Amino acid sequence: MNKKEFFESHCFSPFGEHGQNFFKNFYCNFSFPKHFHDEFLIQIISRGRNIFFCNGHEYVGRPGDVVLINPGEIHNGTCVPNEPLEYKVFYIENEKLNSILASEKLGVTVPFLFGQTLVKDAFLFHKINRYFDRLSGNIYDADELFTNYLEILLRIAGKYISGKFPDADEFVYHKEIMQFVKEYIHNHLDDDLSLNHLSKLFAISPFHFLRLFTKYTGLTPHQYILVRKIEKAKSLLRKRNSVVDVAFSLGFSDHGNFTKSFKKMSGLTPTQFQRCFQLPSRTVLFNGQL
Repeated sequence: MNKKEFFESHCFSPFGEHGQNFFKNFYCNFSFPKHFHDEFLIQIISRGRNIFFCNGHEYVGRPGDVVLINPGEIHNGTCVPNEPLEYKVFYIENEKLNSILASEKLGVTVPFLFGQTLVKDAFLFHKINRYFDRLSGNIYDADELFTNYLEILLRIAGKYISGKFPDADEFVYHKEIMQFVKEYIHNHLDDDLSLNHLSKLFAISPFHFLRLFTKYTGLTPHQYILVRKIEKAKSLLRKRNSVVDVAFSLGFSDHGNFTKSFKKMSGLTPTQFQRCFQLPSRTVLFNGQL
C-alpha cells in the first residue's frame, strides 16, 4: 500500500501577535524525530493514534487522551501507517507557568514538573477541545477566552503537577473579598466587568482572582456575570422594555448573542419570555403547541 505523506497545521494567536499560540495539526504517514521543547506541552488527541516515546517509555495516545510533556523531556511522535492523526496543542513557557503557579498564592514550590505524561481526563479534554472550536470559529469573546485559558491551566495545576502542595487559600478575608466582588458585579452590570478589570479593581492577579472566585461561588466570573445579567434582563423584560434595549443596556454585543444566552438559561427566547407576562393566563403558544 502506498504511503502518502500529508501534514497540515493551523495556528491561532488569540492574545495578540506576541502572545500564546495554539496549533491544530493533522497529518498522515508523517513522524517527528526525537526532540525536546523548552516549554511545557499540552496536547489532546482528537483523531487517530499518536505513538510516541518520552524519556524511554512508549505511549499510545488515542482520541480523548491528554498528553503532558515537561520542558527538556526527549520525545518523538508518529502515527499508524495510512491512519490520519489529528491533535490540538499549545505550549507554555517554563518561566511563565512557574510564575503563575508560584506567585499566585497556590503554595507551589518551584521548580516543578508534570507528574504524568498520558492522562485520561474527559473534562480537561472537552475543555481544551471546546477552546479550539472557539478559536476555529474566529468569533469569540476575548475575555471569556482568556478566562477559559486560565481554567485549563488551573485544572492541570490542580491534578497533574508532581507532588502535593498546601492550599494557600486559608484566610477568611478571601471569602469576604469575593462577597464584595459579587456585590460590585450586581451593582455594575452595565460597566466593564472583564476579568482583567475586576482583578485590578480588587488588587488580585487574574489567575488568582479566577481561582478564588470559582472556589467561593462555584462559578467562573464569566458564568456568574452572565447569570446576573440574565436575571436582570428578566426583570427589565417584565417591565416591557424592548428586547433590543435590554440587550444593549446589559452589554451584549448583539441581539442574537443575547437571545442565545437567554434561551440557554431560561429555555425561552426573550420575546417568548416577555409574552408570558403580557398574556393574562401567562400561557404561551409556540408553533401551535403549549
